[in-house]
Order: sequence, then C-alpha cells, then structure tokens
Amino acid sequence: MSPSMTVAKSQSKSYQAAIGVRGDCVYCPLSLSIDSYWNCLTDCHHCVFRRLNRTWGTDLRPADPEDVKRKLFNGVRNKEPKSSLAWALYHKKTIRLGNKTDPYQDAEHKFHISRKIQQALIRLKWTYVIQTRFLSNLGWMNLLCGMPTSIISFR
Repeated sequence: MSPSMTVAKSQSKSYQAAIGVRGDCVYCPLSLSIDSYWNCLTDCHHCVFRRLNRTWGTDLRPADPEDVKRKLFNGVRNKEPKSSLAWALYHKKTIRLGNKTDPYQDAEHKFHISRKIQQALIRLKWTYVIQTRFLSNLGWMNLLCGMPTSIISFR
C-alpha cells in the first residue's frame, strides 16, 4: 500500500459515480462497468490509471453498495431510457466489475463492497465479468459456484 494513499473516513467521501458506461455502449460488449472503489490502494506500477491519481486524488472512497443496487434495480425498471447509461442498464448489458480500479484489492478485506455488489448482481440475474489481479483476495468463490453469469478476467 502506498503511504500517499488515504482511506476516506467520512460518508460524504463515498464514490458516487460507481456505475459508468462508455460512449460506444451499443457496440461494445463490455461498455457497462462498476467500480467498487474510486482508487486502488495497491498503486500498481503497470496501471494506466496510476498517473491520473494527481487528477482524481488518492482517497480510496468506497462506493455505497446500497446506492449501486438501487441504481441497477431502477435502471431495469426504466421503460424510457434517455441516456446511454440508462439504455445499457435497461437492456441489462454485461457489467465489468473493475474498470479503473481492482474490485478485489486488499481494501476489500475491510469494506466488502465488491462482494455486496456481486451479490446484488447475482440476485438480479445480471451477467458480469470480474477483472482483478488479486485472485487470492477473491475469497468469495462460493458466490461463483453454479453461476453461469460470471467470468473472472485477470489484468
């Protein structure tokens, strides 16, 4: 863990925009994504997003899993989607869990944000892909057993 990285202590510092979509959502099979954390505490040297820490800041800022669940549920019920994000949610496009940050970084041991989001995806019968470098931290393999909707991808 980098000493310059800090963990957000107040609820107001939670990651509000955890669900995102790329502009080419109609054509890209994995344009819809969820980031459990605003930043990675791991600070991997190979990461393309690492240099953007100066712009984004170095706070961890865990996402609010209840807010993510609510957005997913409301997105499916939205009969008239007007944005590319609303369209992708309504059509239940496959979600990439771990877009700009690793969902199973070491902070997951403390916060369990990715686990809660993954449980919501399973309940909603949503297809998803997990992108992580930390297979050893993915202690939630029992969530994946018998679930044809999940794939694990290694960075």
